[in-house]
Amino acid sequence: MSHREYIRLVPGADTAVMFIHGIVGTPRHFDSRLPLVHLVPENWSVYNVLLPGHGGSVEDFSRSTMAQWKNYVWKTFDSLARTHRRVILVGHSMGTLFSLQLAMEKGEKIPFLFLIASPICPQLSFSAVSHAIGLIFPHSHGDPKIRSAMSACGSVTLTKKLWKYLPWIPNLWELLLEARKTKKSLLQLQTKTLVFQSRRDELVARRSAKYLKPCTCVQLCELETSTHFYYSPEDTHLVQQAFLNALREVDV
Repeated sequence: MSHREYIRLVPGADTAVMFIHGIVGTPRHFDSRLPLVHLVPENWSVYNVLLPGHGGSVEDFSRSTMAQWKNYVWKTFDSLARTHRRVILVGHSMGTLFSLQLAMEKGEKIPFLFLIASPICPQLSFSAVSHAIGLIFPHSHGDPKIRSAMSACGSVTLTKKLWKYLPWIPNLWELLLEARKTKKSLLQLQTKTLVFQSRRDELVARRSAKYLKPCTCVQLCELETSTHFYYSPEDTHLVQQAFLNALREVDV
């Protein structure tokens, strides 16, 4: 499966939408898994990023760093901001942390944030570990829908040589630090934000809502029957409709 950026730069466009996936994620998350990209108006620009080190091997990912990912996202945003009056940010998981940080730094260019599964308080549940192991060593345990969704949302080609995952530890630690940094500064957020958290999320603790609710500019919604990567048809429709409504409000 190929993992490529999707870039549609419309000459003279007033608005751009930038999609930012999560750690070991893929631009396909916003295309085939949770279809949002095609809902963006044709006269708007779209930049669905692929972060450095993603889309390749375990070793490729190990050689990339949090600093590289953030630098890439910030440079891409600045490039879009120079040529568009406004840039809407759509993020999943780690991508929501980057989106929140950008909004707190450069909010004058960002009219709206659309966030999914924001790991303000990350967690590693037994379900997440079990399904991840099931991807590396295929077995019949667990929910096949969740395992299939995890596979579709990942961009790194996995290996059964477990020691090759050890160099991932610094990046996972950095992710925890980014979550802590974002949590501490949330009350500085002034950008209108819609956040969808999944009730059954195996990687994001439900107490994340405790830190999002006090933000007056944040509207928090819960997806009743979805996980971090799997979205039920009902929840998919709900997210898509909310996204369309948000785009219409921005376009007024």
